[in-house]
Amino acid sequence: MKKLLILLLAFAMLLPILSACGDAAQPADTEASPSESADTAEAAVTEEITEAEVTTAVETTESVKTEDALTVFRTTCYAAGKFNQSVLDSVNPGVLALISDCLYFEDTLQEWRAKGDRWVYTNQSKYSPQSTTFDEMIASNKHGTNCAMAMGWSLIDMKVLPSADSRFWGGSNGVWAHRDRTEAYMGAVSEIYCYNGTRTFKELYEAGMIKAGDMFLAVGHTFVYLGDEKFMATGHDSQYHVDATAPSEYGSSTAVFESFVVDMRSCHDFTTDVFWLFRFKDEFVPHYYRNADGNNVKNPMYSSVSRSEYRAGKDPATADIQYMNQNEYSKQNKDTPAKKNYEIPKAATAPVIDGVGGSEWANALKITLTRDNTVDMTSTKLECQGGTFSYMWDENALYMLAEINDATPSEKKSKAGNGSYNELDGVQMCLYVDKSVTSATAGKLYFFSFCPEASDGKAYAGEHFIFSNGSYGVDVPGIEIKSVKTSTGYVVEAKIPASVLAKSAPEIKLEAGTSFPLCNVILDTNNSKSAIFADSAWFNAPKTNVYTLK
Repeated sequence: MKKLLILLLAFAMLLPILSACGDAAQPADTEASPSESADTAEAAVTEEITEAEVTTAVETTESVKTEDALTVFRTTCYAAGKFNQSVLDSVNPGVLALISDCLYFEDTLQEWRAKGDRWVYTNQSKYSPQSTTFDEMIASNKHGTNCAMAMGWSLIDMKVLPSADSRFWGGSNGVWAHRDRTEAYMGAVSEIYCYNGTRTFKELYEAGMIKAGDMFLAVGHTFVYLGDEKFMATGHDSQYHVDATAPSEYGSSTAVFESFVVDMRSCHDFTTDVFWLFRFKDEFVPHYYRNADGNNVKNPMYSSVSRSEYRAGKDPATADIQYMNQNEYSKQNKDTPAKKNYEIPKAATAPVIDGVGGSEWANALKITLTRDNTVDMTSTKLECQGGTFSYMWDENALYMLAEINDATPSEKKSKAGNGSYNELDGVQMCLYVDKSVTSATAGKLYFFSFCPEASDGKAYAGEHFIFSNGSYGVDVPGIEIKSVKTSTGYVVEAKIPASVLAKSAPEIKLEAGTSFPLCNVILDTNNSKSAIFADSAWFNAPKTNVYTLK
């Protein structure tokens, strides 16, 4: 057994040498017969050789083959020399095959356009085949496409999807159309991210969460990001012109394609809400790819990676589907903060309400809000940018100073005087009259909304559950409020007089020893999504932080 293992090891070690030499002639004085080589190798071995060591030697040889095949694949694929080389060098085999396909589709479009052919946007086989490969569509002489076709054609070319009628796309409300018959195939070769419209492509891109080759489903839409700030756009996101004489179901609004590859920032895909994202796994090896001549050929890597678990064509019943954490880009805390107790000191001197703050707040209670000690009540996946709430009191009023960080000021402004200032940037204070209430009940709590800048440029204060019935907010007479913009956000300073806090039953008395549950809230919009960051329990007085007037 030992001799057999030695022979196997020697043979495995010689394979790379023999492969490199090929049929080249060798000097007579260095040539040796196979038996002589084996005898020499055996004589050099003095220690016990295990089967594991033989396996390692064979796997090393297999790795050399794989590297050679990878070189062939990368240098002969259609994308080689036709796209940003740094992108091509950085992507995995699946993405490289996808980019090659997409560039071939684009170049083919341009070749036919040069002949005077018109490729139309269509969703009907009458005008262009809907359940065929790209090559079959070309052969039909009915040339057209829609937003889902490029991704589908490529997945079929690579043999990820078994047939042309097993395509999928972004359906109504962002659903994964034909998920039932494509999920296992995609799960075998890609990571699947479900965002459900909570993030735009732009937000994900700017957060560093997008990679070349990512495939997207949106509401009634499908698109591919090629890298180098380019989309593969084969729908109404492409470059096209309207031609009423071109044959399609759209008549006078028929779109005729000019280019599928478009600049990212000039395309509406850039701001589209993402519902699903598919990203090829690094281990995935596509069975076929487009070579430099545009032919769909077998990938030399496919046969060399014999132990790969990510081959296209794998039995979908055993596919290892991975649904990735859609929140991984966000470090925002997701748990309700634990209940705490605070004491609000009495003001030695009542602050001037000018929106500036300053030394008069030096001895106030300061509560700092961050992404670590707040929770987003809307699940928008935004992160709390942070801020500080300061409190003081005297017999005349409760004073609040909110210093808020905001790198994305709201472009829209709340209507001045409407009282409901709870949809854009601002701060809120939820102060419970009933310490046992666990719901949003009118008469049981004050819910103040402080707007730093309304449509008339002024700051406003509204309230929802004592001065109103909870369905909407109303402006609160008597509250004095000012706000100032800063280089990092804004400041809101407010005076809530005793007369306002006496509106409830029972009233909130401004005297030492009075305590009440209170939740601080930062309202933040990035002009696409709006979040509500609370530092305590939401509409649950028993679990909310308690503040006591000292």
